[in-house]
Parts: sequence; C-alpha cells; structure tokens
Amino acid sequence: MPASNWSEAFLDQARSDFSVMEMLNESDFPDCHWFHYLQMTTEKLGKAMLSTSAPGRPPKFTHIALVRSLRLLKANPRVRADMEMSGTQFAAYVDSLLGLASWIERLAPSAAGQDGANPEYPWVDKASKKPIVPADFSFSQYSSGYKIQLIKLNELLRSLLKNGF
Repeated sequence: MPASNWSEAFLDQARSDFSVMEMLNESDFPDCHWFHYLQMTTEKLGKAMLSTSAPGRPPKFTHIALVRSLRLLKANPRVRADMEMSGTQFAAYVDSLLGLASWIERLAPSAAGQDGANPEYPWVDKASKKPIVPADFSFSQYSSGYKIQLIKLNELLRSLLKNGF
C-alpha cells in the first residue's frame, strides 16, 4: 500500500533497509554492506522523524538527519515509554548514542569526502595515496569503539521501526 505522507514513506523504506541490514548481519558478506545499510536505515529513519512536522513536504535533501532526530527524540514520551525508561534514563541513553550517530552520518560518501572511509565508494588512503576498496576495509575494526553503542542503537532502531515514534 502506498505511503500517505513523506514521514510514512521514509519509515517504510527504513524498515526495508533494516531488514536487509539484519540479513547481512547473518552473512559472510564484507562489512561495508552492513554498514551501508546501517547508514541508509538511520538516514531514512531520521528523515521520517524530521518529516512529521511537515508531512506534506519532502524532507531536506541531506544524508545528515540522525543526530538531529535523536536530539528531538529525547523529548518524545511515547518512545521513552516503549523503551521502558524514565525521562532521565532515556535522555542519557540517547545522549550516549550521539557520537556513534555522528560517525554513522559521516559514512555517507558526501559527508566522508574523497579521503574518508565510507561503505559505498572507494576512497584515497591519506598515507599511501592509493585507493581503498570498501569491500576490503574492516569497518568493524574501524567502529570497535562503538560496540556497546551499536547494540543500544540496534535496540532503539528495532523499537522505532516496530512501534513508530
């Protein structure tokens, strides 16, 4: 069934991207594919959340939507209740995800630039000046400082994609 507004359309696509991300998590495909779908899921979910205030207008054309939408989400009592947290707990939970969210936003090629790691296009290694192929790059190692936050973000994504916002 077609979406009735932009928020619903982006939420539907985020759900689809998330399902692919979950399948990739259970596969032996290179890391870049999972991280690509993580970036796309969070971007579209962010746009869905940001579009609720103007559902008749398409959201701004940008890959940077996650951090802003998470900051707004802290004040959402419905999502907080779905996550079974107090207001203070939920605000701290969301705040703990902002560094990871910023990192995920920078995975978009337009945000990463020509010499930044991204899961979609080859980029130039600063030291060797040679191209790096995303399929040959260990994004899991690159994101190792965010392991706990990735688990927490996945939990939040599941709730938002299942219950809405």
